[in-house]
Amino acid sequence: MAAVMLISTLSSTTTRPPRPPHAPGPPHVPSLSRPIYAISDLHTDRVENLAWLRSERPWPADASVACAVVAGDISHRLDVLDETLRTLASRFARVFFVPGNHELWCQPEAHSAPTADSLAKFDAVLALCAARGVETAPALVGHVAVVPLFSWYDQSLALPRAALGSASPLPLRLWVDYTRCRWPSSLVAPDAPPAQDSAVCAHFLARNRPAIAAARAQMAAAAAASEGVRGVLSFSHFLPAPCCLPDWCVPDAPVFDTAWLSHGAARKAGLFASVAGSTALDAQLRSLRPDGETACEHVHVFGHSHRPKDFRLRGVRYVHNPVGKGTEREWRVLPSPAFVRLWDGNGNAVPRDRIIRYWAEVGKVTPRAAQ
Repeated sequence: MAAVMLISTLSSTTTRPPRPPHAPGPPHVPSLSRPIYAISDLHTDRVENLAWLRSERPWPADASVACAVVAGDISHRLDVLDETLRTLASRFARVFFVPGNHELWCQPEAHSAPTADSLAKFDAVLALCAARGVETAPALVGHVAVVPLFSWYDQSLALPRAALGSASPLPLRLWVDYTRCRWPSSLVAPDAPPAQDSAVCAHFLARNRPAIAAARAQMAAAAAASEGVRGVLSFSHFLPAPCCLPDWCVPDAPVFDTAWLSHGAARKAGLFASVAGSTALDAQLRSLRPDGETACEHVHVFGHSHRPKDFRLRGVRYVHNPVGKGTEREWRVLPSPAFVRLWDGNGNAVPRDRIIRYWAEVGKVTPRAAQ
């Protein structure tokens, strides 16, 4: 009953909850290093995913002393989100989270009180995180700076029209966010997709700026205390760069190769790229590296695409480790769900095999099935 009352309060249509802090001042440098794990796209409103979460299978042996970062898309349902956050917080010593697009769906449903708009829903989600002890602001975890970054998409990752060949991209109106998200008129003009996306993206990027300043202050305080920062772990739900797209096969390639879309699902790939993320997010995450720290390990975790990635480009390791859908696992597009370990308990980065196209490299499925 208490959880239901909290959810109703957080999602009230009459009042928007106070905005939780996203940029605290620099705290004292903690001496305790922790193992750090990452995951995204839990989608626990799916029966099979919620059953997995409730079981003993997901949890690393050292979860009780470890930290987990969750890069969005747990559920559009606040009751499911609440259970998932409570479960994560009961298993891990610290949990960090950023909302994804699913969290911002605000259609009325019987199991959840309606919200005024998607910004109100966003703030309600942050307030729920705070109530459950889940962190949404930058903080030091031992010698690693953990920096949650809010995000949206702005068509800056859209594939060039020529890359699609004779195919035309699927219409943007087919993307579910355009019917399930609702933005205040003070932010966007009604019925104006995709023009509204740039305004929404700019809003969340602006909310990141105080957090980035706070994270840099935290790292400077660590350096002044002779503790130092060995790593930066930034994370967002949306993709920060074209190289993170499912079909971008050579991370350092300056332009998209049309041969990468030979799988017969170019139209769907074209639609997804338009709603995948923002290059401005990459500029923000790259501004986090401590001044003069060329050896500092920087990992950026993202979500959204449900196509695993793990590669390095220009000093940043990009990681996507989604749970996704049961059907995607059946098709071997995704592996069995598991938290990926990024740092050990001594503050050392944990390497992993490079992943560009999991479904082709490991799953061994046909290109069209992967789409």
